[in-house]
Amino acid sequence: MGNITHKKIASWIFAIVVIGLYIFTLSPLFPTDNGSIPSLSTSSSTFTRTCFNDVLVTKVTDGDTIKAFINGEEQTIRVIGIDTPEYTSKKECYGKNASERAVELLKDKSVTICHDVVKPSLKDKYGRFLYHITVGGRSYSEIMVSEGLAEVNGYMEEFENESKLKTLESHAKSNGTGLWGACK
Repeated sequence: MGNITHKKIASWIFAIVVIGLYIFTLSPLFPTDNGSIPSLSTSSSTFTRTCFNDVLVTKVTDGDTIKAFINGEEQTIRVIGIDTPEYTSKKECYGKNASERAVELLKDKSVTICHDVVKPSLKDKYGRFLYHITVGGRSYSEIMVSEGLAEVNGYMEEFENESKLKTLESHAKSNGTGLWGACK
């Protein structure tokens, strides 16, 4: 015990504090027993992030709108951050491609959906729930934008991961990927 110095004790305390802070900051990424991700408060409001894991997608309306079961009820969900060409009522350029890719990625799949923490609106003006979607550990919006199947949606003034989506959109545009090469 004579070899333990104040410097060694301070080093151990510092390491424990750093590890504790690291675990504390990552804790919102780990689901709780009920399948939701623990609360994540934003500095601008008292909104608590709500996520649902293992949500079954039952229908793909188009590239940015789906139906899924949440808490035992089928709900219409509008994907936050993207706008895909229409393929339901009107046939827009690349709408079929976007809808087909959405079906491939989402239909009959189990996904995670989360409310936005920057703009925590629960529904849009059409009554659709607004969620970010993660499928297979990847952001659905990021996949669609990077493949040129969606553009960054401006109907929300700002939203979580907006800058990353805009960067992906810029790359897709400059490379003529998807709709940026075929339609614009």
